[in-house]
Amino acid sequence: MKRFINILFLLIITAAQLAASNENVVIENYDDVYRVIPTKDGTGIKEIKNSVKIDYRTRRTAGKAFAAAYYNDRITIDKASGGKAEYGMTDDDDVFYSDSKICIVELPMKKAGDRATARFERTFKDPKYFSRAALGAQYDVENYTVTFILPNSLAGRLRVADRCMPDGFTRTVDDNGKETIVTYNVKNLLSADPISRRVPASLSVPTVYLLGEFSDYNDLYRFVHSLTRLHDDPDAQKVAELAKEITRDCTTDSAKIAAIYDYVHDNIRYIAVEHGIYSHMPDLPSEVLRKRFGDCKGSAGLLRAMLRGAGVDGRFVWVGTKEIPTEWTEYPVLASGNHMIAAAVTGDSILYLDGTATHMPLGQIPPFIRGRQTLVEDTDDTCIVGRVPAMSADADGYEITVSMKPDDAEPTAVKADFHEVMRGSFNSRLLSALDGTNESKRNDLVTDYVASSVKGSRVDNSQVERSPDRSVIDASMSIPNVVRTIGNDVFVNLSSFVSLGALNIDTKDRPEADAMLGNPFSATVSTEFQIPAGYEVASLPELTEISNRWFNSRLAPAMSDDGRRVELRFELILNDPYIPADKVDGYVADVRRLKRAVSNQIQLSKTE
Repeated sequence: MKRFINILFLLIITAAQLAASNENVVIENYDDVYRVIPTKDGTGIKEIKNSVKIDYRTRRTAGKAFAAAYYNDRITIDKASGGKAEYGMTDDDDVFYSDSKICIVELPMKKAGDRATARFERTFKDPKYFSRAALGAQYDVENYTVTFILPNSLAGRLRVADRCMPDGFTRTVDDNGKETIVTYNVKNLLSADPISRRVPASLSVPTVYLLGEFSDYNDLYRFVHSLTRLHDDPDAQKVAELAKEITRDCTTDSAKIAAIYDYVHDNIRYIAVEHGIYSHMPDLPSEVLRKRFGDCKGSAGLLRAMLRGAGVDGRFVWVGTKEIPTEWTEYPVLASGNHMIAAAVTGDSILYLDGTATHMPLGQIPPFIRGRQTLVEDTDDTCIVGRVPAMSADADGYEITVSMKPDDAEPTAVKADFHEVMRGSFNSRLLSALDGTNESKRNDLVTDYVASSVKGSRVDNSQVERSPDRSVIDASMSIPNVVRTIGNDVFVNLSSFVSLGALNIDTKDRPEADAMLGNPFSATVSTEFQIPAGYEVASLPELTEISNRWFNSRLAPAMSDDGRRVELRFELILNDPYIPADKVDGYVADVRRLKRAVSNQIQLSKTE
């Protein structure tokens, strides 16, 4: 469930990788029709019939087009035509087992201007799992139409909504007496080719929603809560007994929560399962405990059961990660969430616990759910609408301190003592890498990491002190090409460890697209250089401060009181990762200014 992506968004991403030449093929017409079939009594939805017709044309030369449609245990492909159709399983390295399958139709076109048409007929057998149609394809589309045909017997229940629709789109509503027909049309829709730093398709692609299968978020909650099988675990007592054993020396609820949280992280391996009803139904807590692995739902259920076994009010929580564009209260559909965690409720406070965030200590929130709306288990009929704490950029980041002095054996190099403190998600990634490495090779991993900071550097020794809150790396190293002598002057580069990679975006391909950076964080790099005898500082880089809505940066040089050491301190805070297309040029200009400032060197001159 954690990695569950709506089937229509998968179509955009995967089919793009299948196309031999996206620029040579254009879709003239893309017609996507969804007909809601009511139950016999007309009060509910029996199923949804989907028909897709895609007309392709080559632009310059002969070529092939690939059409793709997804299906699974709840979606059938009733017909695929237009070319050779092949069926197979999808592949996702992050999912242990998924029932998602793909049908690919290959359409060869022999010369420029040739046309071909692919058709698919599908049935969504369970309407609870269908909620949206994304207007996106692996090729440019000249004319894109999405139509919803709704029976008038459900007129008071169903409604059609949209988001991210482009300028110039049209929406028409017609009523033939038996059905209401809602049609969206978009002209000249660009392909969904992935580009560097592009906003995820789920957040940016025009999307039409079918709402009403669930009347509101509590109705949706009643359905997902019914899947938790709260009273079906025959070995629930074993889970409770383990919780009591783990917390027997704990004198407060906070201590009990911490002990149980650490136990699940230390003993339960995360494995994603996306298969039919099990995409939303948690495994029994005793089974997760027995197998020592589970998906997000399984770890949430185990946390809940163990908390309750220890006398703490543990609850299920449903949440959508940051790739989900909608919230439960506005869009009460299953697609508004894709993750499940637990919560410990003490008094009026709710403490969120993610069983999959193995190296996140209690109180820290994984970046992918920060600030997201939640449905917190309450009664069988109603839930509590909450929100995961957003946390500041300071929650994640690193501080690097480097002390340099000239290398007597190599005039262009320096000897350096390296010190780095990692926190939050940076520390989590380090701990995860260390745990995934054979113990005898972990020091090599740290050495390689430090050496990779500066091309050509050599690490003589390194060590790491790890902890859940923060980890510390210390190393001694030699760094080449830091010192450059020109005549009587020496130029020193103190920005070797300053990284601006997190600010880079791709502006070469389709610069009109919105951009998305990574998660907010803060970083500090302080580099000190010992001035060699016979030299003094001739010039320092200017103090530079560049701030905008996306990042704050500061580059500050300083001298020691005795004039024998010079320091360059760099500070960066990434605040808002979302860059609208019309702001990209201004953002890029600021990044270029920062890069120029960072590239300035310290100039030393010989003393008289």
